Amino acid sequence: NQKRYESNNNKMMENKEYNITNLKLNNNNLGPYLAGLIEGDGTITVQNSSSIKKTKYRPMIIVVFKLEDLELANYLCNLTKCGKVYKKINRNYVLWTIHDLKGVYTLLNIINGYMRTPKYEAFVRGAEFMNNYINSMKIVHNKLKNMDNIKIKPLDTSDIDSNAWLAGMTDADGNFSINLMNGKNRSSRAMPYYCLELKQNYHKNSNNNINLSYFNIMSAIATYFNVNLYSRERNLNLTTSTNKTYKTYYSYKVMVANTHKNIKVMEYFNKYSLLSSKHLDFLDWSKLVILINNEGQSMNTNGSWELGMNLRKDYNKTRTTFTWFHLKNTYLENK
Repeated sequence: NQKRYESNNNKMMENKEYNITNLKLNNNNLGPYLAGLIEGDGTITVQNSSSIKKTKYRPMIIVVFKLEDLELANYLCNLTKCGKVYKKINRNYVLWTIHDLKGVYTLLNIINGYMRTPKYEAFVRGAEFMNNYINSMKIVHNKLKNMDNIKIKPLDTSDIDSNAWLAGMTDADGNFSINLMNGKNRSSRAMPYYCLELKQNYHKNSNNNINLSYFNIMSAIATYFNVNLYSRERNLNLTTSTNKTYKTYYSYKVMVANTHKNIKVMEYFNKYSLLSSKHLDFLDWSKLVILINNEGQSMNTNGSWELGMNLRKDYNKTRTTFTWFHLKNTYLENK
């Protein structure tokens, strides 16, 4: 079944111009959104200062998108005027890669003060590298003359609903699901739920003052939606033809399934919209939540079961229709 895309823009670009104050950005929204997105599906790579490698490289920021979200990758690239979007041949993902000095500097400034997870450690190393580079090279690099040191801000501990961070994180790692449950001892039900799952611990840390655990942020999200935080353990089979390997993966999971609590999920994502194709799933998911909230569960024609069954035909992994009108004049831009 061939997937159909309705596109506003399919341009890949690299923009070398730099003036962060002239960009058409609403940083009160863009900063938190990009921080959440990068903390979910992004990487800030910084060479260790003690590395013995002769070749020294600058920090790099890479964000991974599934292939269906190419439009979002291009949109963010165009909006920030940073980096390039690469579509890998025969791969189901695309990469937004920022490795030029000014691009990395711009993004680090944008997300400064909005990081909420242990990946803040990588941000700090990246910002410190940039500051040291700017201070040591300003004399010989004229292009650095308008670049001030990044004033590193602490982790964001503001209320979850105070900004768009959770929208970025959910575009990266969250999902909206619809389960159809055939009950033997109770009536069949269509169950919409929101889920976010993150690993328990950060893989590395060069700053002993930074908490390695994802417990605090996941606990804050669970508290916001008034649900329990679950700890999960999964055994992953990583066996190849030449090597038999198993790895245990530990994660924290927030799941919202109660109808009234799903309404709060709706309220947040109506305020801070998702920007990936998950926005389309959220809109469909919301239809079911509203129907159940207003009329309850029903097996009747036009009831919750029928709606859930019909929505699942073009939803999440089965989705074949994509529109991108929600990327026009988003809340990330200055109006």
